[in-house]
Amino acid sequence: MKPAQRPDKKPIPEAYHKQINAVRQFALRCRYEQGHSEQVTRLAELLFDQLQPLHGFTESERFLLTCGGILHDIGWAEGQSKHHKTSMRMILEDTTMPLDQTQRIMVALIARYHRKALPEPEHPCYGEMKESDQYKVRLLAGMVRLADGLDRGHVNAISGLTVQTGARRITIHCDKRGSAVEELHYGKAKADLLEEVLGYTVDIV
Repeated sequence: MKPAQRPDKKPIPEAYHKQINAVRQFALRCRYEQGHSEQVTRLAELLFDQLQPLHGFTESERFLLTCGGILHDIGWAEGQSKHHKTSMRMILEDTTMPLDQTQRIMVALIARYHRKALPEPEHPCYGEMKESDQYKVRLLAGMVRLADGLDRGHVNAISGLTVQTGARRITIHCDKRGSAVEELHYGKAKADLLEEVLGYTVDIV
């Protein structure tokens, strides 16, 4: 197996930088846990870049992933219980972030599916989307979900990762600080959605 590399080395378009800054400002107003959310976003982006040969997504999907990572836990502003659904509601109700309606719904769903139930056709918003957008949501949410598991302790225990693919198997090699036992366990546990979408088994070592 050889490491998968991101083939597109082009800089992120300036318009996305401005939108992401506005998303971060919204997250700050929601009193998000900045360290954890940015760590999850960073790890999810590493997964996105190194899995690009499998998913074929472009910067527009990477932008959605980044927004979903930053905002996935803002629901904690109203308490831990069902905070993933609260995050979704807060994103949908916001009027300040420069997202079009489709982007807003997709980012909200990425935030929702970072924990608990996997996407189902009867779920609000998700079931009303076209199939191609449902696929994007499942795959992007799968990356954020796994990355969230890799920061289970909210202590940045995983400093980086390298992805290898082959024989219907994805192996994620994690660079860690300390033992990171919880992070490796929950990263694997929360690889469920990514495995379902891609049809690959995910190993984390």
